[in-house]
Amino acid sequence: MSSELVPASLFRRLAAALYDSLILIALFMFFSAAVLPLTGGEAVSPGNPWFRAGLLLVAMAFFCGFWLRAGQTLGMRAWRLVVRRQDGGPVAGVRSSLDYLRQVAA
Repeated sequence: MSSELVPASLFRRLAAALYDSLILIALFMFFSAAVLPLTGGEAVSPGNPWFRAGLLLVAMAFFCGFWLRAGQTLGMRAWRLVVRRQDGGPVAGVRSSLDYLRQVAA
């Protein structure tokens, strides 16, 4: 990797986000199917905070797991994007989780 970081274009970022969103939708569907036996086969009530927290954890595990392992998700890999710190180093464990939570809360 070169010493100077060049930000990716908006198109490439959106394309990678589209790829990752399709994977996340599938993961959310698997999570929802896993929760169904706990609710007796009934739909989860709208706005259930535990279900929302579970979905957030699934998304965090997806992004943080890929970012910590390789610095890129599957969508980012397809578009040759990498997550790096401002100084060019790889993201750290707690730092990537906190950054993701800040983005979700904003």
